[in-house]
Amino acid sequence: MPYRSTEILPNDSSASRTPIDIVVLVHDQRHVRRKLLHMQHDDVVMIDRKEPVQLAHGDLLLTETGETIEVIAADEALYEVTPKNRLHLMELAWHLGNRHLPVQIEEARILILRDHVSTIC
Repeated sequence: MPYRSTEILPNDSSASRTPIDIVVLVHDQRHVRRKLLHMQHDDVVMIDRKEPVQLAHGDLLLTETGETIEVIAADEALYEVTPKNRLHLMELAWHLGNRHLPVQIEEARILILRDHVSTIC
């Protein structure tokens, strides 16, 4: 029988728990509401939430039995987009947003997932 989790403990929580296993997920797999996740050691956990949640690296899935399972962000190939200046950063962010791409915007760069469509000019 799979584990079941309805509660997420954020990675910044003060709870010091030792997880029983881990799930390694790419960015797109970490947006969940109700989903069966495969753990590293061939067991499964059912996420069963009323509302969707974006899991972060280090979050803990709290099971109904009180055990925890750690969420690990999988390594993914990224493009690092570095702008010429702040105005260029805003223009790049607008264009990427117009394509509805998931991005990580920082002060001096933007990170995007590599894919067969993305080309950097």
